[in-house]
Amino acid sequence: GRVANLAICRNYGEPNDILLLFCDSDWNSEGCIPFNSIGEAKFEAEKDYSGIETKWVNLPHNDEAIADFLRKVRTTDSLVV
Repeated sequence: GRVANLAICRNYGEPNDILLLFCDSDWNSEGCIPFNSIGEAKFEAEKDYSGIETKWVNLPHNDEAIADFLRKVRTTDSLVV
């Protein structure tokens, strides 16, 4: 069935590293489908969620900033965001 929110995320280092996440109203993931590209994920989401193509929001984080964040997370026991 339909969910309250959708997100397209990258699962760094994994094959088919683009994930279409199906989320509840608090953005908790209820499931996901892997894809090879963001375009494929958007295409599939837009087939079932008419009008969503104008609602996608790009986050301001680039790959370098994300990689830096992930290095920090992996080298600490805990992280409070």
